[in-house]
Amino acid sequence: DRIPMLEWAEKFGANVYTLAERLTELEGEAGVAVDSYLEQDYTATMDFMNSMAGEISEISIETLRLKNQAMFWVFVSEWLAVTSVSLISGFTAWSLMVRRSMYRSVSGTRLRPLDD
Repeated sequence: DRIPMLEWAEKFGANVYTLAERLTELEGEAGVAVDSYLEQDYTATMDFMNSMAGEISEISIETLRLKNQAMFWVFVSEWLAVTSVSLISGFTAWSLMVRRSMYRSVSGTRLRPLDD
């Protein structure tokens, strides 16, 4: 199985193809470690597992970098959307309320009795 963070980064548009290839190669090499373990060659198995841990750590760090890069663009696009809506609504409120050029004068606001 793939690392869940890798799948999550892929959902946000990060290019994780090279990392997925590295994981696939690592899975193939893990078969050698299993064979060593079954042959009871524990030192070779431990050596491979230690080197595998370093490789998995590098893949995890690269995955986090890709995820952060993808999330940066998500946050930038959200920030631009919120800022543009704020500017448009602020300009509209200023145009309608402060300038008052689109309002006509009101003669009065008191209630008058109805004449029959």
